[in-house]
Amino acid sequence: MGALFTLSPPLSMIAFAGTLLPTLGFETVALAVLAYAVSITLAMAAIGASISTVLRVSERYNRAYGAVRIAVGLSVVGFGVITFVDAFPLF
Repeated sequence: MGALFTLSPPLSMIAFAGTLLPTLGFETVALAVLAYAVSITLAMAAIGASISTVLRVSERYNRAYGAVRIAVGLSVVGFGVITFVDAFPLF
């Protein structure tokens, strides 16, 4: 799933490239987009490998495995809630 994200440019990258293209030229903008794609791919791979390693090691111990799964799940939900609240402030 992460690879699909990196292969489809987000709106921010399209806007970034569109504003820089007239002044910096195609080669420079293409290099910036390539650097972005490589960076995000490596970051997502490192995070996925880290979480996978922790889960694989903790599988040996039932309680540790359950605790890690709960912690990762709560982290993801917490990040989603924080992102949602930041996107739609109440005041």
